[in-house]
Amino acid sequence: MRTCAIREKPCNFRSKCQQRIPEEEQVAHTPRRKRAKYNGTEYAQLLPWLFKMVNISPPINNPAEVAHRWMLLGCFINVLLLGIMITQVYLYYTTYKRDQLWMKIYVAVLFVLDVVNTVFIFIYLYRSFITFFGDFDFIERADHYVATDPATTGLVGTMVQLFFAWRIFVLTKTWIYSAVITILAITAGICSILSSVGVARTPKFIDFHAFKNPVIVWLVASVVDDILITSILVWYLV
Repeated sequence: MRTCAIREKPCNFRSKCQQRIPEEEQVAHTPRRKRAKYNGTEYAQLLPWLFKMVNISPPINNPAEVAHRWMLLGCFINVLLLGIMITQVYLYYTTYKRDQLWMKIYVAVLFVLDVVNTVFIFIYLYRSFITFFGDFDFIERADHYVATDPATTGLVGTMVQLFFAWRIFVLTKTWIYSAVITILAITAGICSILSSVGVARTPKFIDFHAFKNPVIVWLVASVVDDILITSILVWYLV
């Protein structure tokens, strides 16, 4: 039972006084099940307008979602690791001042390649999100900054693996392990350079499958080399 707006006492809305209540007040005093018949038409008229305001779209409606979101995440991780590397390089040059000159140059080259890789990816992302914001033709393609990424990444990995090949030879006095590690490292480095050439020749991200063979060989060789290096070091040091 509800209170009547006219008599100010309990009422079941079936009395004759309901005829004198304005329609707006009748709607306000009507239970939910009955109230829908007054507003159902209005709600139906609002649905198209609401869908236009919300602008519902499919999950992937922007070319930037194909590659740039993963590239942005990788850039964040790369910057974090670059900060760690800067600390390590500083500690190396301040702690091991008596190391041979070639070793210091080797570390410096690795550091420069890592910085160049991070800076070039950051420049490309800045151009995509700021300079060429909204230009779908630009963000669908990889420019010359992105083309350097496979080569710099592969060269850094190759140099690190070659260093471990030398360390394993010093540790085990066996050239077989070092030879296998060296061959895999050089193979990975060459395929990374070929991948950069493929990016330069086929700049569209959706067409990157055209040069997938050197990428697969590069990644497989790197993984096998890393597993081999880790296994040998654990076997001889533990």
